[in-house]
Amino acid sequence: MSQLSRTLENSFNRFSDRRLVTLKSDFVYDRYTYGTIKNISLRLVTFFEKNNIKKGDKVTICSYNSPQYIYTFLASIFSGVILVPIDYGSSEDLVKKFMEKTESKFLITSKYKIINLKIKKIFIEDMDEVLASHKKGNIDRTIKDEDLFQILFTSGTTGDPKGVKISHENILSNIRSVLRVLKIKKHYRLLSLIPLSHIFEQVAGFFIIAASGAQTTQLKSRRPSEIIKIFQKEKINVIATVPAFLMLFKRKIENKAKENRKFKKLKKVLNFARKLPLPIRRRIFKDIHKVFGKKLEIMISGGAPLPRDAEIFWESTGIRIVQGYGLTETSPVLALGDIYDRRVGSVGKVVPGVRMKLNDDGEVLVRGKNITKGYYKNPEATEDLFENGWLKTGDVGKLDDNGFLFIKGRLKNMILKPSGLNVYPEDIEDILNKMELVKDSCVIGIDKGHDVIVTAVVIPNKKTDEKSIKKTIDETNKHLENHQKIQDFIIWKKKDFPRTLTFKVKRLVVEKEVENKTHEKSESKDEIIHILSTLSHLDAKDIKEDSLLFSDLGFDSLKVIELSTQIEELLRKEIDEYLINSKTTIKNLRSLVEKGVNPENKLKLDEKMFWPVFLPFRFLLMEFMYFISSFYFKSVKVKGKNNINKLKGQYIIIINHSSHLDFPTLAKHLPLRLKTRLATGAAADYFFRSKNFKQIFVSKFFTYLLGSFPLSRIKDGKSSSSIKQSFEFVGEIVDRGWSIGLSPEGTRSKTGKLNSFKNGIGTILKETKLPVIPIKLNGLHDILPPHSKYPLKRGHVEIIFGKPIKYPGNMSTTEITKSLEKTIRGM
Repeated sequence: MSQLSRTLENSFNRFSDRRLVTLKSDFVYDRYTYGTIKNISLRLVTFFEKNNIKKGDKVTICSYNSPQYIYTFLASIFSGVILVPIDYGSSEDLVKKFMEKTESKFLITSKYKIINLKIKKIFIEDMDEVLASHKKGNIDRTIKDEDLFQILFTSGTTGDPKGVKISHENILSNIRSVLRVLKIKKHYRLLSLIPLSHIFEQVAGFFIIAASGAQTTQLKSRRPSEIIKIFQKEKINVIATVPAFLMLFKRKIENKAKENRKFKKLKKVLNFARKLPLPIRRRIFKDIHKVFGKKLEIMISGGAPLPRDAEIFWESTGIRIVQGYGLTETSPVLALGDIYDRRVGSVGKVVPGVRMKLNDDGEVLVRGKNITKGYYKNPEATEDLFENGWLKTGDVGKLDDNGFLFIKGRLKNMILKPSGLNVYPEDIEDILNKMELVKDSCVIGIDKGHDVIVTAVVIPNKKTDEKSIKKTIDETNKHLENHQKIQDFIIWKKKDFPRTLTFKVKRLVVEKEVENKTHEKSESKDEIIHILSTLSHLDAKDIKEDSLLFSDLGFDSLKVIELSTQIEELLRKEIDEYLINSKTTIKNLRSLVEKGVNPENKLKLDEKMFWPVFLPFRFLLMEFMYFISSFYFKSVKVKGKNNINKLKGQYIIIINHSSHLDFPTLAKHLPLRLKTRLATGAAADYFFRSKNFKQIFVSKFFTYLLGSFPLSRIKDGKSSSSIKQSFEFVGEIVDRGWSIGLSPEGTRSKTGKLNSFKNGIGTILKETKLPVIPIKLNGLHDILPPHSKYPLKRGHVEIIFGKPIKYPGNMSTTEITKSLEKTIRGM
């Protein structure tokens, strides 16, 4: 049995009842304990066996971060199956290439990812339900420390892909090294933002957390406003991320200060605060800490160099910055800062278990148990990776007298983006040099402060103009992954590039010559085009309505987050950034912005509605309302009450809606344990307005005394508030352990007959995974119809309780909606 497998087994047994991971998906919070994750991982072991996936076989996973990703890691470690994690944003061609290279037998992906390959696969959205029917398997005790755990690819689309072989021993060695420097406390809650296909996130966002009994929180959306909500709700203590995120939030704070004309004051206070003790710094910048939930203590930065000004900024606010350094090939951490002993600009000291030295060129060489044995089926690249048994990092470093490592630059040609993604110039040049107009090219990275611009320096093979070269660049980009795309180009006026004696291009010389020769770009008065031009570094006139954000403008997932931030700050619109993908055009983006919600006008869920102090008043009010209403009831006939009498847990209660008497009448006949923790949806445009005192009073009355929350509905072709916002409210309420009462018709029936259900109810049931109690009310429409303020006559009332229904996960939202409507019609 490998030491990694034994360590994780012991940790998951020890912390069995503690929460390990929370996923904030579209609007629901999925929470899993250590025990639950371990149990499902063992069921996945059985699933592998039933699908003839044995120890040493390869399984590819291409997904967004999720609990399913985590228990797939665990199942792989327990079974000896070798994982091939691939970035979720990768193209179908790249996924296919990596799977063929590794001879993967199975694919785990998302149903939202289009991968048309003839191979067995399962969607992560279905895994919990599929695995529930499997028995728990056994941990393979024959796995050895040197056995492979995963293969991680670091190269692009051309040439022979370099898949780094990571063993069980590599990972365990790095876990132990990191935890000897960085003490992770059990109460820590870490926010996971980097894809788990990145080894930095694997170690920081899962392995060291799991070994310490702490928690990790994942987000499907990475929009800054969503991240801020999670900081506040989950009380995040630690964030491990790439520099791009830290710079993004730094700019967001600075831009806010500029808006309020307080930027100079902010700078002065930051400079002054640097010299003060940490608690005083946190006190001075309490407003910033309030935004981040007041609990954020540590920011871990890795994957790329963190600019000095960003490090000083966050340290000055009272948040400790811990920089790390490493490579995928080193599993990954080689050096790490100590929160009590750091130097500005340093990536820390060499971690225990790693030996490091500098060669004559100043290149960092390392060896240790965390070092890969090489690249998968690539002996030539493996041989080039080592020098007398020492791994060559390709980075130039300096060790000071106290052992602090400072990275000075790179010997390799690789361009490192702030997002942590690697771009290999040779991959791009191989394609660009095949183009008709190109004699030779040199691809370099130009540092623009908050971004590194992939720039092609081109020598044309005949006299031509920039417009023709631009078309050549566009054609080249069609063959590149999103993070590789050429963002700018320069025409080299000389006959050839400066070269070494071995005829290699002197890239640093080229880079210095072209750094200041960037194009003068035309600007646009169109705000969206201006934002896109700024982020993509493209000329505004080259951005067309049918331009694709990813393939034409070079966007990646991080750029999309920056885009949504700019739109939120400059245009005052929140957009659903996860709707932006490789097929999104500028025209599509405009549509999303038009449908976006002004964050200042958004309704908020009033948390006081959950206060226990309101429950007795709510109960008495409901009793009083029913007492008054009952004068108009000739009789009340209840059917199927036995279907709900012994129910425990949470439910979605669904009723037909024909009168304002519906929920008060229903509440009287619900079990006490259900109605005291029940929130009912009420029309946002009718009951939750705030233009005058009367509307505010009605809103508060419905919130505190009736336990209602604002629910968007479609009216005159437009939603009265964001549909997504209503879903968010549902997610928050369910996460608190409450049940939900809804009417899927959206409004009261004018005829008393059941209206068609809105498809949103299918989405709610599918995402929350809660059982539904179908209830039909008859007779109330005749007593108090929609057009009347007061009851018109007395009548007979009938309440029919159906049996709870749990819809299977493989049903679509439309199928669920139609099935539920059919059920209530037939009652």
